[in-house]
Amino acid sequence: MMSAPLLRVIGRAVFDPPVRRNLSSVTGTDRIPAGGPVVVVANHTSYLDHFVLMRTLRRIRPDAPWFLTKSESFRHPIGRAWATAWQGIPVDRDSPSVRTVREVRAVLRRDGVLVVYPEGTRSRQPERLGSFTSGAFRFAADARVPLVPVAITGAERVLPAGARRFRRARIDVRVGCPLVVADERPASVRAHLLAVAARDWMSAALTEMSASRPERAARDRAPAGPSPSPEVLS
Repeated sequence: MMSAPLLRVIGRAVFDPPVRRNLSSVTGTDRIPAGGPVVVVANHTSYLDHFVLMRTLRRIRPDAPWFLTKSESFRHPIGRAWATAWQGIPVDRDSPSVRTVREVRAVLRRDGVLVVYPEGTRSRQPERLGSFTSGAFRFAADARVPLVPVAITGAERVLPAGARRFRRARIDVRVGCPLVVADERPASVRAHLLAVAARDWMSAALTEMSASRPERAARDRAPAGPSPSPEVLS
């Protein structure tokens, strides 16, 4: 079985070039907290989303993110090696196990970045969000860490589900403001508020991004300076 470092080298060699070629605009990276724990939630339409997000997050956070990954990906030895190489944390989408919760808490205690696709699986309708699972929002609420929503369009055109080769299409990424609930209401209430706010922002962003896809868009450059203040929900 190949080692994790070798699998990462192979993965970057395969997936980074099509991301670089097709990534047209990335806006809002200055909203990603430069330090401390954070939960990132994004829509999910293509396996390429992993590498789009890693490239986006590396603009601000050099530490590799952790991905909450469906437990099915770990059943086969090859799939398990690949998911582990990319810092996947196995999760049962219907009911996170004690092990999953423990690993997530460890990541956040180490000031890490946790990436979650709240739809739970790749969507076949790229301009419309599916139902959200609650895990990401419970993790953020329980640990009282900022939750950053991200919208991605176009990745499903470059690498559709089941495709064996990459296509040419523009990918756009938009990062939202960090969201926090700073009061003392129960964690379940705070998680619900986070989920509603994140879904509203992501849905609006996807609608706007899909409706206006200009031929050229300037790549943003994250300005130097302090991390943004989170948007406090009430």
